[in-house]
Amino acid sequence: MRTVTISHPVLTTLRQMIREAGSQKQVAQFLKITPGYLNDILQGYRQPGPKVLAALGFERTTVYRKRRGA
Repeated sequence: MRTVTISHPVLTTLRQMIREAGSQKQVAQFLKITPGYLNDILQGYRQPGPKVLAALGFERTTVYRKRRGA
């Protein structure tokens, strides 16, 4: 399975929430997602969707930059 790159602050926020809540299941319930989806995000298999990002106080952005040597 291919992994995806997720912004470090998003993962840090999720991991902190898990520590405070005591379990991934509790955080998944709070975010209204399945525990499997949360685990996939934490493992880098899936990107968090807009609702998850909004609940965490984040938004997805796209940045373009010129390639080196181009």
